[in-house]
Parts: sequence; structure tokens; C-alpha cells
Amino acid sequence: MSETPDERAWRRDRRAAVRRHHPDVGGDPVALQAALAEVDRRHGRGAASTSTAAPRRVVVVRRSPLSQLVRGIREVRRRIPTGWPGHRTGRDLD
Repeated sequence: MSETPDERAWRRDRRAAVRRHHPDVGGDPVALQAALAEVDRRHGRGAASTSTAAPRRVVVVRRSPLSQLVRGIREVRRRIPTGWPGHRTGRDLD
């Protein structure tokens, strides 16, 4: 998918604003957000054009209780000294 000249100009202007105002290069985060908002407004990509987009769904993935138990057992076995029975690389008693 190729970009139109307008999309290339928008990306170029946003990158220039980030290079000038990013906090990692000594810029101010508030100034960065203001500069990006100005670039978006200039290119017609402001809040009005994004309000029609469908809301994003957030999915929270949680471990099952069994998975949490297995992870906890592995953590405990990792902390047992190497030569002791029960350590993940140690020998078990016969």
C-alpha cells in the first residue's frame, strides 16, 4: 500500500516535530504534544476526523490459577540451593 503525497507530508512534519520537541533530546513533553496537535490540525487530522473511528477494544489476559501455581512452584524451586533435593537441577531423593 503506497502513501499519498499528503500522508508523506503529514508523516514528515510529525517526525520533524518529534525530532525538535521529544523529551529524550531535551524537549518538553507538553510542547511535543502541542506541536503534534498543530501538525495534525494543519493536515486535517485533528480530533474531529478521528472521532468517527470505532473505539478500540482492550483485552486483559490473565493467567489461569493452575498456570499461576506452576509458575510459583518453579520460582520456589529456582531459589532452593543447587545441591538440595527439589532444586530444578538438583537430584531427587530415591
